[in-house]
Amino acid sequence: MPKKIVQDPLKQIGTKPRKPLPASFIYINKNRKKYMKKHPGSSVTAVGQILAKKFHSLSENKKKKYVDLHQSALEQYNAEMGEFWAKNPQETMGRWKRSNAVVPLCGHDFFFQKRLMKLQAEDSATPLPSLKKRVEKEWREMSVHKKWKKYTSKFMNNRHEYEKQEQEYKKSHPSYTLKLKPQLTPADIKIRDEALGRPPKVMNGYVLFRRDQAEQHVVDNASILRTWKELGKEGQEKWNAKFAKAKAEYTVAFDKFMSKLSPEDRAAVEEERSSSRRPHKEPTRRKPPATAYQVFVGEQVKEGKSFSDAGVEWRTLTVEDKMVYQQKLNELVEIFEEEERANNSGEGLSEPKEANSKPRSNSRPAWLKDEPRKPPKDAFHLFISQGLLKKQKMSEFASEWTMMTDWDKRIYQENLFDMEEDYKIKQQQFLESLTKEQRAEYDERISRKKKVS
Repeated sequence: MPKKIVQDPLKQIGTKPRKPLPASFIYINKNRKKYMKKHPGSSVTAVGQILAKKFHSLSENKKKKYVDLHQSALEQYNAEMGEFWAKNPQETMGRWKRSNAVVPLCGHDFFFQKRLMKLQAEDSATPLPSLKKRVEKEWREMSVHKKWKKYTSKFMNNRHEYEKQEQEYKKSHPSYTLKLKPQLTPADIKIRDEALGRPPKVMNGYVLFRRDQAEQHVVDNASILRTWKELGKEGQEKWNAKFAKAKAEYTVAFDKFMSKLSPEDRAAVEEERSSSRRPHKEPTRRKPPATAYQVFVGEQVKEGKSFSDAGVEWRTLTVEDKMVYQQKLNELVEIFEEEERANNSGEGLSEPKEANSKPRSNSRPAWLKDEPRKPPKDAFHLFISQGLLKKQKMSEFASEWTMMTDWDKRIYQENLFDMEEDYKIKQQQFLESLTKEQRAEYDERISRKKKVS
């Protein structure tokens, strides 16, 4: 079915009169053809710019002719607009409905507009871009308190007045759509915070120490961190004590700053603070290493040795020494599995789920959680599936694997064989524990996976 074409409300109700051209445009349109005949290669834009400069260089007597033409056209336009609004009330033309409320300018724009108009009246010979640069420079050099008292605070007062006028107009014109609220710009917020004395937040003792170093013109972060470490525990504790004192002072100063704000700005600051706070995340438990070799490498790395040196030293160990690390690995795996069982039963770190909480539609069935995990497809994949060497690239895994002796690779192969045998037993037990409906659903999932692969 074709879409219904919505006609323009102006074509349905009546044509809105067009605003008259300014005096300079009347002069340009009158003289454009003459000028282009004399200079046939000139573009329309270039001719318009040249004629605009000529118009501004005319005397007041010569300009008067075009100003009078504009004035008479403006009077006719206002009369036609009066007839237009009489025939087409604002309530029937949502496109043209408007209140008399003037949207207030922010502090910077208010100063820029007011100052630029004054400079243009005083110094009409200076080009406009130069005057704009001059006004911007004056704004940058102005003190924060002057910006706040004379301009930004006025914007805040005008903003509340504007919102009142908009609400009153809305009462008498129910179909009127309220305009967007004029908000403080980030630059105005910075001016407000500095003028009203918003205190800088201190995160910890080290941040306080960095600020002290910055006051002493120490900018290099590496040298600041080095100095912080050289202080030792006693020196760092002193700065932490200063931080505790600074935190109490910050709370008092921030409450004083909040008392100076309007209710709307106070709510905005509170919302800003709450959104910047990061939600607390529970610590994730790290999985144990997959092999005795990784247990050994982990201990060597903690002592300051590199991965390659640890690999070379592993090859020099006897079978009895390697079995010691295999025993350590078995102990780590047992501890991890006990913690996992405690966590799943609600006795660990995470809180148990509520009984009334609805399960997600895409979540796996609860009985599938008992399904044993498949072992890696070969010894090399068993080697790269460990948590210890997670951050390494695949090329580094491959080079590490090629450096290993056949004896070390054989250990991985034997571990993989044991994992496969254990998987077969557990998988058989898992299938026997399923009901007919669960087994049918499980077989359907397996067939679906095979089709996708």
